[in-house]
Amino acid sequence: IAPKFFSSSDERPKDTFLYWDSEDEDGTWRYGADSAGPVPYSSFSALDKMVSTVRTKLPNLKTLAVAGHSSGGQAVQRWALLSSVWKGQYDPILHAVVANPSSYVYLSPVRFIDGRWRDPKSYTSGESCPFWNAWEWGLGDGGKLEVPYRNHALSNTTEVLERYKSRKVFYLIGGLDRCNVSEGSSGWCNSHGLETKCMDQLQGSNRLERNYRYITSLRRLGYWDDFHIRIVVPGVGHDHSMMFQSPEGIKAIYYGSTPASVGRVLED
Repeated sequence: IAPKFFSSSDERPKDTFLYWDSEDEDGTWRYGADSAGPVPYSSFSALDKMVSTVRTKLPNLKTLAVAGHSSGGQAVQRWALLSSVWKGQYDPILHAVVANPSSYVYLSPVRFIDGRWRDPKSYTSGESCPFWNAWEWGLGDGGKLEVPYRNHALSNTTEVLERYKSRKVFYLIGGLDRCNVSEGSSGWCNSHGLETKCMDQLQGSNRLERNYRYITSLRRLGYWDDFHIRIVVPGVGHDHSMMFQSPEGIKAIYYGSTPASVGRVLED
């Protein structure tokens, strides 16, 4: 099942279809914002509804994966943190696959700057990038839009962070997804829409580096690789087909709920 999140500039099959604000060219649906019309409805509520409907319709389901690549990967990671549709302390059926996102939602305000983990607020970058920890990049207030889904979920931040520890999330990254050259330039590669706001750049200069730093930040907080698993897909750049059709991608998607079938795959 693949959802389509329309922007306000898209042609929709029917006027009743939800659409999201197009002022953010990267898509406000990536971080759970409400639709701009015809009624307000969070993109993450839509994912919740999909998951709960599948579980109701298929009660004997053994494995359920919610996977996304690039912008979709951003949405899946943030949704996996906030959603309450997961069952119990550890959900034996549901897992998330986050592939090649441009950014992550950090669980603490520190970032890796000049060779050390620092709080940008007390360092030079904080002065020039005041929203580095605002929601979609961190847990702080601020950001382009108010996100009611996020506000409700983070009314108990301690609970959200604790339950995320036991949610099985695979963080797939292409071993060649290290381009930081904008589309249309004469550089050596094409970054395929790498997001480069200062908030993104504080996470690293390219997707591969950002993935490594984010996983390191999780390990520092006690999120270990029994549930939060980093998988490097060798020889692949920013390509959803090659990521999801790779042996690593197939294992993460189809066998992710069975720890022994995947193990600690290719974490370097």
